[in-house]
Amino acid sequence: MKEIELYDIITLGDESEYTILKMLEYSGKKYYLIAPIDKEENPDMENVKIVEAIKKEEKIMIQEETDENRLKELSKLFLNLLKEDLEDTEI
Repeated sequence: MKEIELYDIITLGDESEYTILKMLEYSGKKYYLIAPIDKEENPDMENVKIVEAIKKEEKIMIQEETDENRLKELSKLFLNLLKEDLEDTEI
């Protein structure tokens, strides 16, 4: 079983393709910030989702996070990671 890595392209159950923008571990679980991609594999940053990766029977299942409180917490964490990336790339 291949681990999910940054910028991998994954296909969800509805056959839509997403790219992995950020990853983090929180409360013992793996979460990903994902964005749908177009034909040229460019991410649609206006339609990002936060999902949890669950290992099940040698496969990795992706489940969208729906708990509002958990989404708020995770959103802040992902936002901080994105800000850090911007600060690291400033000239």
